[in-house]
Amino acid sequence: MKRLAALAASLLLAFPALAARDEFHLYNWNNYLAPETVKRFEAFCKCTVLQTFYSDNEELLAKLAAGAKGYDMYVPTSHAVQTLIKSGRLMPIDKAQLPNLKNIDSAYLDAPFDPGNEF
Repeated sequence: MKRLAALAASLLLAFPALAARDEFHLYNWNNYLAPETVKRFEAFCKCTVLQTFYSDNEELLAKLAAGAKGYDMYVPTSHAVQTLIKSGRLMPIDKAQLPNLKNIDSAYLDAPFDPGNEF
């Protein structure tokens, strides 16, 4: 066991990028993102995407209500957004961090489930 721990430690010292690589935890619909999209995201953001999948909004909401934590992002449909907002499960968007927000077509902004694009 000591040899395994020493080997792991030496690998982390030899390849510090392996130890420092961030993880992005995504709670998502199954087959929603193409594997190539995930790979491009990982390369661009220098992170590893770890996806957990759900089959419908009710499963998403039930798991979160039961105390699931640790997700950086979930991908609900519009029907679940108000429930997530009311339960405090969504963080408001810091628009100052999104300089390209001005490039989003207005058809995708100010949706009935998120008036003012707060979340």
